[in-house]
Amino acid sequence: MYHRKEEEQQLRENVRHSEGQMPVKIYSCSFSEKLTSILSHWHQEIEVTLICSGKTSYQVGGIEFLAHEGDILIISPCVLHGARKLPRVACKTESIVCDLHMFCSAATEGAIYQLFLPIIAQKRRFKTLIRPGDPAYAQIFSCVSSAISCYNNRIRYWEILFKKHMLYLFYLLLDNNYLQTPGEGDSDPKNEEVIRNVLDYISDHLSENLSIEKLAAISKYSPSHFMKVFKQNTGITCNQFILQHRLDYATKLLQESSQSVTEVALNCGFNNISYFIHCFHKQFLCTPAAYRKIAQQQSHN
Repeated sequence: MYHRKEEEQQLRENVRHSEGQMPVKIYSCSFSEKLTSILSHWHQEIEVTLICSGKTSYQVGGIEFLAHEGDILIISPCVLHGARKLPRVACKTESIVCDLHMFCSAATEGAIYQLFLPIIAQKRRFKTLIRPGDPAYAQIFSCVSSAISCYNNRIRYWEILFKKHMLYLFYLLLDNNYLQTPGEGDSDPKNEEVIRNVLDYISDHLSENLSIEKLAAISKYSPSHFMKVFKQNTGITCNQFILQHRLDYATKLLQESSQSVTEVALNCGFNNISYFIHCFHKQFLCTPAAYRKIAQQQSHN
């Protein structure tokens, strides 16, 4: 049997939010018929997302909302977040993901570190959605777009300019009272922590039987309450999440391993190969074998 935990660890290490020595990465995302959702997830870095065009539905901290062109999302460390495409509506985003520690250290920049510490420790978090017309929006937009441009164009000494733009962004957020206590307008922090633990368990045991009863026991909630809290924090049911996670992981294995379609199915938790192929085709509009062939052709171009 394929050792999924080892592969999962390798994949986690490959998804490092860093560029060289800089603990920062910018992700461009285009929602389309092929990319219809980003499953709820969390990370220790802060994330700043600019909606470049279109609109889409986000779920952040247990709150679902529409984000439109020009909107800016500030997703604080360890906050659950995900997104899904709206029917017949395209959307493009740029997301800065970076470690707050890169802007300060307790030893050399103690005053700045003390400002960031409540955010790093999850005692405070930034307001999630900033829209045109909100306080200091024009300046905030300028900082975000300048940081993205700086990163993408890699001008000489871009690292210094990037930090300058981001530090001014954080100054604007703090100075204009965009900081709040967890629970103000979003989900219960305790429930968020429970769901984060469940999501980690699902990722680490994707090839196994993941029953609602087992996951509810991990959460220490009753099955009915667990299902309610899970959907409140992720926007979808637990079974929908598991199925989507398994299909997403299957695409990685099809692209990055030489396993047969049957092996991929089994290692993603599908005991019925026909059901796996049916679900895969429904999601990606092609069979697993065809998906692998297309991915191989694209990698050679």
